[in-house]
Amino acid sequence: MARRPRGAFGRVSEFGYTVATHEARHRIGFHHDQFSGITVITIDGSVVVATRPPIRATFRLTRRFRFDLGESGHRVVIEARRGLLLAWLRPLVYRIFIDDRYVTSIER
Repeated sequence: MARRPRGAFGRVSEFGYTVATHEARHRIGFHHDQFSGITVITIDGSVVVATRPPIRATFRLTRRFRFDLGESGHRVVIEARRGLLLAWLRPLVYRIFIDDRYVTSIER
């Protein structure tokens, strides 16, 4: 059984996904710390999204991260969905969309 990486006080979700287009292959890296809310998304090692939410309670269950994939112009959306009850104890479900088409889900 693989160990899940942990941050200072909670869960850290990390995964990578390779997208192959007619022009090139791109590696998307995703890192999200559930305790601090810090999210970093990279494409081929370069940071494209780095967020730190404001310090306040939120009741949104889904966060969306949108960015373009290289020069090809493909639009990528990663949705992070958390559970309603005991969210810090439950894994998040990440759904990946490319050009508004569902590609896959990852649970971490």
